[in-house]
Amino acid sequence: MIRRPGPKTNGSRLPPKSPETTEVFNVPPIEVGKIVLKVRGDESLVVHNWSAKAKRQMLDKQCKRAKTAKEAKDPFADFLGSLYIINASKVPKTKLTTWEWWPYVPETFGFKAIAFKNAIVSACGFVDGVTKTLTNGAIRVPGGLLPIKYEKLIMREDMVKIGNFPKQTADLRYRGEFTKWSMDLPITFMRNVVNVEQIVNLLNHAGFAVGIGEHRPEREGSFGTFTVEA
Repeated sequence: MIRRPGPKTNGSRLPPKSPETTEVFNVPPIEVGKIVLKVRGDESLVVHNWSAKAKRQMLDKQCKRAKTAKEAKDPFADFLGSLYIINASKVPKTKLTTWEWWPYVPETFGFKAIAFKNAIVSACGFVDGVTKTLTNGAIRVPGGLLPIKYEKLIMREDMVKIGNFPKQTADLRYRGEFTKWSMDLPITFMRNVVNVEQIVNLLNHAGFAVGIGEHRPEREGSFGTFTVEA
């Protein structure tokens, strides 16, 4: 049998490499808009931050640490732990009892910016032609805690049910309630996806149908509702 010589491969079975090429392309910029909208509360805002005590108890349970004796309830400490504090040095020193209140102290207390973002996304279900996926990606409410203005900060008391039915037990919760409150919301958005009018419309629907904080409409309550000021 006669073998015919194959093509030269320069000692390799792989074909010779082609010269490398560099692709040139343009990255279109994202058109970003920024606005600040003021919202004013229609109903009181009830807050419930995770206190240091609650975090410690959760960590002890997850780490399966031995249970310690149950601490005596301290209503004022629970109330203070429910607040989102921006400047601890400005927190009033007067100790409150149930349903007493502090007057407004500027730049001291705040609320989560992400709560407004979540409310806007939830409100998409009430507005035609707007999807949660696009809104979630196209709108941001930057910042951790945003300062809140208010008339009174009340130490409120609520009775709650703990555990699963039918083995529920009653307990008392002490939380902060802000009356006649307002906040300035910095909003960043993609101009090619949403415009200012759509954002205002979504935020208004969020204020009416969703709300923020405890006992809000989204959780079958009536607190934490708000309206965008013109």
